[in-house]
Amino acid sequence: MKDVNLLIRKIKEHVNDAKTAYAGFREKSDKIMFNNLAMECFQACNYIISLAGFLIEKKSWGYPTSYSEMFRTLNERNIISENELKGFLKIISLRNRIAHEYYEIDKERLLGIYSTLVALEKTIEKIGIEAK
Repeated sequence: MKDVNLLIRKIKEHVNDAKTAYAGFREKSDKIMFNNLAMECFQACNYIISLAGFLIEKKSWGYPTSYSEMFRTLNERNIISENELKGFLKIISLRNRIAHEYYEIDKERLLGIYSTLVALEKTIEKIGIEAK
C-alpha cells in the first residue's frame, strides 16, 4: 500500500473504532468486547507500521529488519522522541502478541496499549505529514 493518505485514513478509522470498542468494553467487559478492542488496536498498529515503512522508504533511510528497528530509525532521524519510541515499541509488542500468542494478552496490558495508542495520535499525524 503506497497511498499515504489511505494509510492515515485507515489509522484514524481503527483508532476511532478502538475508542468505540473501549467504551463498549468499559460498559460490558466480556470476551467479545475484549477481542474487538484487541483487533482494532492490532489493525491500527499494522497501518502505523506501514506508514513508518513508507516514510523510511521515501526518505531512503535504509532497510530496517524489524518493526522495532523502523521506529528506532524514526527516532534517530528526529521524527519521534525517545518517549514516543517507547510507546511505539509497546504497541508493536502487543501487535506481535496478538499475531502470535493471542492467549497471553491480559486486560491490563491491552488497556495500557490502548491508552498508548490514543496518546500517540498526534505523533502518528506528524509521521503522516512527514511522509507526504
